[in-house]
Amino acid sequence: MPTRPSEIKRYIEGVRYPASFYDLNYKARDNRAPDMIIDLINRLPKRRFRSREEVDEAITECTQ
Repeated sequence: MPTRPSEIKRYIEGVRYPASFYDLNYKARDNRAPDMIIDLINRLPKRRFRSREEVDEAITECTQ
């Protein structure tokens, strides 16, 4: 399982912020993310993220 936000970045490339959990999930699927990336995104808080940095922080918290 990827543990760094940089490993997930390419699959959510192009999402507009603020972005909801659902926006991130949709964009990752649209970018053909593997199941393990989708699983990680599904573990993120169900909220709006104001920036890429907020997403990075949430990913780091989920993978610790």
